[in-house]
Amino acid sequence: MSGAHQPTAIAIRDDRLTGLYTLAYLEELLKRDWAVAHREQRSIAVFAVDIDALDLYNNTFGRAAGDSTIRRVAHIVSGCLRRSSDVTARIAGGSLMAFAPGLTHEQALQIGHLMAERVRELRIHHPRSAVLRYISISVGVCAAVPAAADSPSALLEKAQQQLQLAKKSGRNQAA
Repeated sequence: MSGAHQPTAIAIRDDRLTGLYTLAYLEELLKRDWAVAHREQRSIAVFAVDIDALDLYNNTFGRAAGDSTIRRVAHIVSGCLRRSSDVTARIAGGSLMAFAPGLTHEQALQIGHLMAERVRELRIHHPRSAVLRYISISVGVCAAVPAAADSPSALLEKAQQQLQLAKKSGRNQAA
């Protein structure tokens, strides 16, 4: 079968629970947008989002309630990024990742704070959370203008590091 074209693997696009993209598909889209941002010297902002104390919520109210909460939080987070170029994905459990081309770090941080505020406004009761009486999220934010030596995966990693900083600083916030 010489000369036959082998189809390339395409990442599964949609997360079944939330309807958001999968991480693999987000990474494909980020690579594409990374090249454009590098060429145009435009920034890309990345958001790493995690629902605080989701395991305790699931233990208290059950998996179905936890899944419902994940769907509601995913809807709020993706709603904060409304442009057609903005992409939101569910990584696993209550963890989400998003990116938005053209945002400065300050603009991205404002959106990260907005995400946390809007999730608090849902007022989903969480009696076992040490953070708040309601479901909350921690958000790691990072933005950069891609340089030749940079990579999309490095930006995703920096956003994850900022997420860990938000968690260590008390959760229920953006860092």
